[in-house]
Amino acid sequence: MAIPFAGIPNPILTPGAYIEYNAERALQGLAPLPNRVLLVGARLAAGAIPANTLTLIRSAGDADTMFGRGSQIGAMAKAFKAVNQTTELWGCGLTAAGTAATKTITVSGTATGAGTLHFWVGGRGPIDVAVASGAIATAVASAIDAAFALFEADWMYTFAVTAAVVTGTSRHGAAFGQDFDIRLNYGSRESLDAPPGITIAIANGVSGATDPAVSAAITAIGDQWFQTIVSGVNLDANMDLWETFAAAQWGPLIQQDVMVFAGYAGVYADALTYAGDRNSQFTVVPYMGVTPTPWWETVTRVAAASTAEPDPARPRQTLSIGAVSGPPVSAAFTRSDRETLLAAGISTLKIALDGAVTIERLVTTYTTNPAGLPDATFRNLETMLTLFALRFTTRARFQSKYPRHKLASDDANYGAGQAVITPKVARGELIALARQWEQSAWVEGIEQFKADLLVERNASDRDRLDALLVPDLVNQFRVFAGQIAFIL
Repeated sequence: MAIPFAGIPNPILTPGAYIEYNAERALQGLAPLPNRVLLVGARLAAGAIPANTLTLIRSAGDADTMFGRGSQIGAMAKAFKAVNQTTELWGCGLTAAGTAATKTITVSGTATGAGTLHFWVGGRGPIDVAVASGAIATAVASAIDAAFALFEADWMYTFAVTAAVVTGTSRHGAAFGQDFDIRLNYGSRESLDAPPGITIAIANGVSGATDPAVSAAITAIGDQWFQTIVSGVNLDANMDLWETFAAAQWGPLIQQDVMVFAGYAGVYADALTYAGDRNSQFTVVPYMGVTPTPWWETVTRVAAASTAEPDPARPRQTLSIGAVSGPPVSAAFTRSDRETLLAAGISTLKIALDGAVTIERLVTTYTTNPAGLPDATFRNLETMLTLFALRFTTRARFQSKYPRHKLASDDANYGAGQAVITPKVARGELIALARQWEQSAWVEGIEQFKADLLVERNASDRDRLDALLVPDLVNQFRVFAGQIAFIL
């Protein structure tokens, strides 16, 4: 029997015992799936990491130094780490050089009694401002500005007061700056503390414009493989770039499968319009309406919860996304609303009576096939993740177990121990692999898989082995329907 040694020459003249290692059979189970996340969002000039540079984020505290305190991507990093401390996290900061959004808080009247104003800024709150009886508008405005000054170093907005108007200005010149939420009172009970005689009007000032393009970030990614990307910019031009990038990554020659998460902050009708412009199995857009917490933090938390689940096929429903200020329960979407959103390709979140926010269902924005007909093939995120797992483990199995093998036909008569693979050997390997998929509950119907499996040498390229695999992906238990036929 001719044993194929890799590093021990034949012949060798110097005496000794020479032993080499062979790892081709070391991998017995499924190869562990890679899991790296990249956050892409706006940085500040104070950040130590240059724009469009990939950098590892080890802790939430690092984000302020890397990207600038109060930056969008810094807030995203903190949101991710609050939910998921284990998944490898990277960041790429963008330079936002467009128009900075502003918002105004205008105070009018004179307090006829004492009370407290409860502000929520970017989902943080309540920021309590005590108002004494007899306080005039300018004094109240100054008190609001002073209360904000205690926290605004960590906010995306900075604030200044002039007379009875407090003006907030986004640190980033970008369209998404308009989506930063400032509101008086979050829960209905907070309004009961309002000082009588004082009126607060919160309004948009200058509209934010021109989000930074993600093209330079995509160039920076290069050959690096991130399985999840969270984008802090969500306008159509950038989403088109992400979808084109992801489609290429999923292609058979690159095979670096990636899912892109982005969010939306407009009203319900606008969200449906936004969904109508998207149709990609590679993008996921969670949405729960106009909320105190910025959408880029919410979507980062959703991605963090999803990537923390190691099983690609297990449904993400009911996973908590942590401390998020969703809309008040009274303003939460109904089941009918969420049904419409899901059908349009928008992922949904649920808000419990205590305000806790969990994932309801994560879908891709893919809703129609190239002919424009409704198509649910790639609706579920879990479908995409399972396909990634099947392809990756197949590649890992053959590249690790048969790295330098010769290819022969099934009827070849070669000596035992030769590094040779045949269609029959490959078929057996694929069936064994499928059984491991079944054990992991990624697929079912192995007997049918065996019947459909085709492995053959390519007729034109004799160095190539072709295979047709038809796995039956396991499904997710989402709905139980029963009927109670009662008897009196």
